[in-house]
Amino acid sequence: MEFFARQFGTLGRAQPFGETERTAFLAELYHRTSAAIAPAVARRQATRGPCNRMGVFFISSTEALGHAILDPYYFLALRRNRDDHIVFVGPPRSAYRAASATCLQIAEQYGDYVESDDDFLLNLSWMSMGMLTAGALTFRLETEVAAQQDQDAAARAFGTEPTDIVIEHYWSLLREAVLRSRDAQDAFAHNRWHMQLPPAFAEAGRAFCSRHGIVLDRPLVVLHARDHGYHRIEKQDFRNAEIANYLPAVEHLLGLGYQVIRIGDTNMRRLPVPGPGFHELPFMDGYHHALDPFFIAHARFMIGCQSGPCSYARALGTPSSFRSMQCCITRSCRRCARWRASSATSPTARRARASLA
Repeated sequence: MEFFARQFGTLGRAQPFGETERTAFLAELYHRTSAAIAPAVARRQATRGPCNRMGVFFISSTEALGHAILDPYYFLALRRNRDDHIVFVGPPRSAYRAASATCLQIAEQYGDYVESDDDFLLNLSWMSMGMLTAGALTFRLETEVAAQQDQDAAARAFGTEPTDIVIEHYWSLLREAVLRSRDAQDAFAHNRWHMQLPPAFAEAGRAFCSRHGIVLDRPLVVLHARDHGYHRIEKQDFRNAEIANYLPAVEHLLGLGYQVIRIGDTNMRRLPVPGPGFHELPFMDGYHHALDPFFIAHARFMIGCQSGPCSYARALGTPSSFRSMQCCITRSCRRCARWRASSATSPTARRARASLA
């Protein structure tokens, strides 16, 4: 909290951070949040009446697909039974790239999305202020406490609803999910609840399948291998995968009668697989990003790597098998260096690369 207050100008660089400054920061946070969500709260109360408790969560991942789906997923998995009304606060919809906008459509089924251009609020999505509440990993600011600063504003923005303002990021939410699952006294269980897709996704997906001869009554597997050309950030190349290494698995699955749906983007290298049943989604006529979660939701399982699309499998409850997972993100690790060398020179890799030549 002190770091955030200094970073965003509510606390001077040399000013000490005591109880007075903490109270001032909470007041600033409350007023900015209430101003942002007041229209959504008013609409909700006008159509459905007051609720017992409302949850506010900040999201800002307009680029990273994994965070765009998993941040709201873990928030909802942990809190959906606590709050009667969920409000997501995030950037304008126009800021989202197409793939991440698809994630937003899924999340909006479970709460109202409020667009904001307030950097103060948007940067809260990268913070974890769990230390502010003893014995919990979420920072909860109750309306009746915050309203002491401005009773009239509280009544206009929230009515008499208790409101939780949750300031957490993906890792802290995931940590809470794991720790609560290990607590024998806690009824929460990791992976017990999963998201559902909007009905429009199913309608569009079935029309696409009918057009391209994909039979949903037959078993299918989704494949994703992040190509080396996806982006050229060297410290993240441990998340890339060599598509040639997957050729034997694809051929094996096709031989067993599975359909294999490969997802990715149009910059990925093609995998020449003869015969029917193999579909490289981004190159097919009529492709759109909502098809990725549609096929993952219908898959028997997914073969993937450490990249955004695997997050759909986690949020939708599809079993997954991951490849190209290494122990660290540095290139200095000897174990990873040995793994890279053995993987690149294996007979399977050599045979698969030859088929691509």
